[in-house]
Amino acid sequence: MSEIFQVDEANNAAPLLSNLELLELLSLPDLRWIVTSPTHCVDLVCLKVLEIISWEKLESLFSISIVRSLIVLEELKIVGCNELKRVFMEVESNAESNTLYLPNLKNMEIKECPNLEYVFPLALARGFLRLQKVLLVKLGNLRGFAESNDVVKMAALKTLDRNNSGKNVKCLKTLDRLEKRVETKKIMSIF
Repeated sequence: MSEIFQVDEANNAAPLLSNLELLELLSLPDLRWIVTSPTHCVDLVCLKVLEIISWEKLESLFSISIVRSLIVLEELKIVGCNELKRVFMEVESNAESNTLYLPNLKNMEIKECPNLEYVFPLALARGFLRLQKVLLVKLGNLRGFAESNDVVKMAALKTLDRNNSGKNVKCLKTLDRLEKRVETKKIMSIF
């Protein structure tokens, strides 16, 4: 088995997973995908918490078309996914360039994913208005927070921990800037 949810396009039932609020997937070493095409049959509109732990072969979580439905996602936790290269797949040709994806994401924790190159593709990097906590631990191959974009709006960010993440100079500079913004906010809130 290479995926969790196999969707049959011939099935005209209501979208799969539309009432799911918590999805916790642990120790699935041989699985490569959570869902594959056709993605229009999957709707994660109620999902608030997503935890993916110990998937050896997972390369990315979802396509952009599924990410569009993650409008209430508040927490994202990914731990021990050795083959993960991108949290979300590349932008599809019909993705809207001005859409704000993951508008309610508050906490993000990504640990021990040594092959992760980018947390988000460019289309998702428009801004994370409610993102308060980012924890990036042991991401040795990290090239950047957002692919091809140094400027990511995170007005609510209060905590950024990037322990042993990123060797790339551009990535380090971007994370340094984010860290300085967080420190400046903390100092200003004291006064």
